[in-house]
Amino acid sequence: MKLVIASLLVCLALALGGERKRYDGYQLIKLTPTTKQQLDVIRQFEDSDKFIFLSDIGNINSDIYVIVHPDEVSVFVSYISAYKIQRVLENPDIQQDLDSMWERLDSQKAFDINDYNRLEDIEAQIDVWNNACVSGFECSIENLGNSYEGRPIKLLKIEKAGENRKIMWMDSTIHAREWLAPATVLKIANAIFTGENADATRLLNTYDWYFVFVMNPDGYVYTWDGDRFWRKSRNPNAGSSCIGTDLNRNYDYRWGFGGSSTNPCSTTYRGTSAGSEPETKAVQTKALAIGSRVLSWVSVHTSGNMWLSAFGYLEPSGVCGEPTDYNDIYSVAEATAEAVMDTFGTTWTYGSACTTIYPASGITVDYTYGAAGIKYSYTPELRGPGFNPGPNAITPSYQEVWNGIVAMIRKIEEIENNK
Repeated sequence: MKLVIASLLVCLALALGGERKRYDGYQLIKLTPTTKQQLDVIRQFEDSDKFIFLSDIGNINSDIYVIVHPDEVSVFVSYISAYKIQRVLENPDIQQDLDSMWERLDSQKAFDINDYNRLEDIEAQIDVWNNACVSGFECSIENLGNSYEGRPIKLLKIEKAGENRKIMWMDSTIHAREWLAPATVLKIANAIFTGENADATRLLNTYDWYFVFVMNPDGYVYTWDGDRFWRKSRNPNAGSSCIGTDLNRNYDYRWGFGGSSTNPCSTTYRGTSAGSEPETKAVQTKALAIGSRVLSWVSVHTSGNMWLSAFGYLEPSGVCGEPTDYNDIYSVAEATAEAVMDTFGTTWTYGSACTTIYPASGITVDYTYGAAGIKYSYTPELRGPGFNPGPNAITPSYQEVWNGIVAMIRKIEEIENNK
């Protein structure tokens, strides 16, 4: 019923002249901090609604892309310049790029594996794969639960019935605006379903594959119909005009242990309690149910060129949490990142989320490792730039991540078979 009401509201808004949020005069600026002080200066702007950070504020000497409200450009540039932070104006008016993008996508009438797709087109493709399953395998679609607005969170499975094989899990779009994530995971699924190469055939013959392409369906739909750069879920917050929870701060493991916000208007708002959101609850329940069977859980994000693992949380003493078997986890991340980097000669960093980028609690990898017992839990932060790369980024993203996945599984097999 909520989904029907939500759909009617969207149609009504369009009929009354509603439109997507516009970004006329917003500038895209690239910052490159070279000191910790410069990094801290940039972080001061992170929770302001006048600034949209398209890449994580993680490390010195890493590019940070930020969209700046036209009313704030002059003051922001002056402040950044006072601290001698390297700055490049990448785009003086991002709405021009958005206009071109919407013109292309609004004329798109069906699923396109080489472009970005609406939720309904992704779900149509899920049905195609499910109905034309690979010979000798069983395919099925499971509804893990419904979002706040009533949309199903769909899990596509391809497996050998009755063999209780290890599972390779991939999900994406916990953050709604990160479109390259589902586009990349869709191409990986396509490789598995079509037997695109020898590696794909071997990995399907060895493991069951589970895919959740859009974990945050309400937010994803809103990035198409409301605000391209929306990050959170769409659940209203009592006592606040601000909407949504950062689902990747809401998991029920060390919730609130650093790197999240109690402010409902923040992009990293952690929710009212651990695991409070229906989307998070749905995935938590599944992780606990299948954890012992999962070879690796990979939850895909953009952007940042990183391969992250548990933990993200901070201990009460202020130090980063560390898994007991971190050496194995790190070795796998290293082998994975090296394969990714070898594809196109790019540079990636890897390691625990807390030590590699910044503290963040209530995140997917902390829960899947800490609560569900999935040792090899990872969060890749894909290539950019930012959250709105053109469709020409999809194929190279798939190629490098696929090479990483193949190397990751090979390294896991090597470690676990020698124990």
